Amino acid sequence: MGKFSLGAMLAAGTCIVAVAAPAQAQVVSFNIPAGSLKAALDAYGRQSGRPLVYKADEIRGVRSSGFRGSASPEQALAAILSNTGFAARSGASGSVAIVRSGNAGGTSDESASVEGVPGEFAGSPPSDSEVEILVTGSRIGGEASTSPVIVVNQSDMRRAGQSDVGEMLRLLPQGFGGGQNPTVSPGASGNANQNLTGGSSANLRGLGGDATLSLLNGHRLAYGSVFQAVDLASIPLAAVDRVEILTDGSSAIYGSDAVAGVVNVILKPDYSGLSTGVRFGSSTGGGGGEQQYTGLGGVRWSSGGFLVSYDYLKADAIYAADRDYTAGMPRNATIRAPREQHGAVFAGHQTIAEGLEFTVDGLFSRRHLKSNLSTTSTQTGYFTTTVDKAFAVSPSLALSALPGWRIELGGTYGRDEGVYDQRTLTNGAQTARAYGCYCNSVRSVELSGAGGIFRLNGEDVKLAVGGGYRSTSFDYASYSTGKSSAKGSTDSSYLFGELGVPLISPKQGLSWAHRMTFNAAVRYERYSAAIDVVTPKFGILYSPVAGLDLKGSWGKSFKMPTQYQLFQGRNLFLRNASTYGGSRFPAGSTVLYRSGGNPNLQPERATTWTVSVAAKPRFIPGLSLELSYFDVNYDERIVQALSGANSLIALSNPMFSDYVSYAPTAQEQAALIAMPGVPFSNSTGSPYDPAKVVAVLDNQWINASVQKIHGIDLTARYRLELGSAGNLLIHGNASFLRSRQQLNPAAPLFDLSGTIFNPPRFKGQTGASWSVDGFALSGFVNITGTLRDIRPTTPIRVPGQATVDLTASYELPPTSLVGALEIRASVRNAFDVRPPYVQSSGGLAYYVSYDSTNYSPMGRFVSLSLTKTW
Repeated sequence: MGKFSLGAMLAAGTCIVAVAAPAQAQVVSFNIPAGSLKAALDAYGRQSGRPLVYKADEIRGVRSSGFRGSASPEQALAAILSNTGFAARSGASGSVAIVRSGNAGGTSDESASVEGVPGEFAGSPPSDSEVEILVTGSRIGGEASTSPVIVVNQSDMRRAGQSDVGEMLRLLPQGFGGGQNPTVSPGASGNANQNLTGGSSANLRGLGGDATLSLLNGHRLAYGSVFQAVDLASIPLAAVDRVEILTDGSSAIYGSDAVAGVVNVILKPDYSGLSTGVRFGSSTGGGGGEQQYTGLGGVRWSSGGFLVSYDYLKADAIYAADRDYTAGMPRNATIRAPREQHGAVFAGHQTIAEGLEFTVDGLFSRRHLKSNLSTTSTQTGYFTTTVDKAFAVSPSLALSALPGWRIELGGTYGRDEGVYDQRTLTNGAQTARAYGCYCNSVRSVELSGAGGIFRLNGEDVKLAVGGGYRSTSFDYASYSTGKSSAKGSTDSSYLFGELGVPLISPKQGLSWAHRMTFNAAVRYERYSAAIDVVTPKFGILYSPVAGLDLKGSWGKSFKMPTQYQLFQGRNLFLRNASTYGGSRFPAGSTVLYRSGGNPNLQPERATTWTVSVAAKPRFIPGLSLELSYFDVNYDERIVQALSGANSLIALSNPMFSDYVSYAPTAQEQAALIAMPGVPFSNSTGSPYDPAKVVAVLDNQWINASVQKIHGIDLTARYRLELGSAGNLLIHGNASFLRSRQQLNPAAPLFDLSGTIFNPPRFKGQTGASWSVDGFALSGFVNITGTLRDIRPTTPIRVPGQATVDLTASYELPPTSLVGALEIRASVRNAFDVRPPYVQSSGGLAYYVSYDSTNYSPMGRFVSLSLTKTW
């Protein structure tokens, strides 16, 4: 698993901590305790906010006396490095590298940039040959990614006034709020658009939470709820170092689910001390109040370290009565369910012997959620309580036995249990109850190794190889009936390899090329259902000059069927033909309607490719730009072809002929009714008569649909040093998306992007942050493009939305009367922009009248937070 750190690299990497030399001296307050040099440099990066680069292996075990007080960044860094045997070296672009004192003299253009480093960072290590930059999307150290990677660090999220990873992902232009997310309300089209447990799942390009692979420190977690998405909501933001978002298919590296991309949440690698925080906030429109309490503590010693973080959140409900645009709903229906959430993570590492290190990380969460789907203003409707509990632990051993090689043995065990209790009331009296569990688990073990195999053009040709075993299980259990609606497990064994070849090296000194690298990866997986999947990926990076990268990648990706799709209970219904558009048949005609899981499903498969241009021009220090084009051809998508509105025209539209068998014989009907484990229900109100059955409709899950996705991403980031006036950070991110779907070969392609309950064709985010002497101001604009409601015969235009988020903060220095304290005030959606109106679906009273996958009912939200470092 590749990992690149903006604060500090995990073992055997190069670390980049936020900092570049200012244009002129600027006094900053520092509180950096004595301890390991690595910890001191990490703290220096956080407190000064500028990038510097060091090599983690080189400084491991070195001690620093730290620094406390007010000084220029240069003076503070010199004090930290005093008597350590290391010194700071500046490159031509103002970058700073930490090197051994004997190497501190002299600079070169070559040391002024780092290839493949995302975000604002432009510092570099002493020479390319010594660099081990690990980025999500590659298992090889030193490989710059040939696919686009977006990095959002903790300070980026705090500047935007965000309180958790899920909120950041929903606002990300490449992300989508549909799927399993707390903003989703009843009435959102699509089975997977539900808020069953109050969790947050990553959903890149709107391809689904099950087609976006989510990781914690490079490890898989148990799926949450029903639809195979991973819950990221309860990871305490205080413990997060950064989130890396790979916006390209990567099954060759990671296996199933990495079709739309990969979201990797990276925890802080180290922490020393104690930090506590509190946040209070509320919507000015009523409801939605939040209180959050956070703690982060850690210790370091010469051979290891450990941190733990805990977060408690209590969020109040928003009721239909709180918003005038939901006037047609029952007043006590919840449009954002109240929740109470506990989340904790831990991470530790310990050197056992020379070259042998043990690491472990894990999480625990518990969330309590209540929703009220009232059908009238009285106590009539559906009242659901869900308690979701999840945990995961991932230990590993890493051995650096051979020069340049790292061998790692690791594993994960995780479980997610969403226990639901739904009561149906009529005028306050309970008339029905359903309660049970969405229970998921994951077990895995993996052995891998990576390192150089020989030298080419002055650099290593690098290889990563490995293999492992993974098992996932699911039980959609009903405690009220004592039966499972869906239950089963999927096991897989896999082998993988990746090769990185330096075709052209900066050491060659060519006038027409600075660097060219080629990357190839392949993965083989064997599943318990006798399914074999091979996924290759190839990438190339060409830099004609330092600071300009031309990149391209092509690969195959796949997603295994969800266990709900495989193991969902099957049913057979006798229904009136008129329900399915059968008006041409005689009165009283009926159909047999099949639905449920399908154990014969095959993997969904995709071919993806991207091309991009990334620039960090030396003549504009601090500027980085990247323009990418992506294309995804995603076929064999699993659907229920006759669900929802499609069922109403199943017998009248020839595009559904593949799923309709006309004039079934009495013997064929009898065989269907006699199928073991498939209950038969007559909902016609008349006795079953084989002579009146005109068709069999098959609505089981099937591999049928095709999606074609392409578009453009543009990201920009500019850090401007203003001397005594501080620094200014400007950034922008925009995505243009075209997504179309074809239900089956006989059906036409129709638009997904730009239609309600799907991502808009344009989504953007831009903002600026200014900071000086502990004071900071930030402003961001989030833009959602227009949509179309295609349900009416004549589509209706749904206006776009632009919201403004503002944040102000001030950090009191450790020398103040109260010690080190940060005060932060935020206003999200400062102008209280309301969601545009969308006709509610299905005529149900508790369906909201807006697209809850794209818009939030929160409105203007004001919060105040205090963070104390002890």
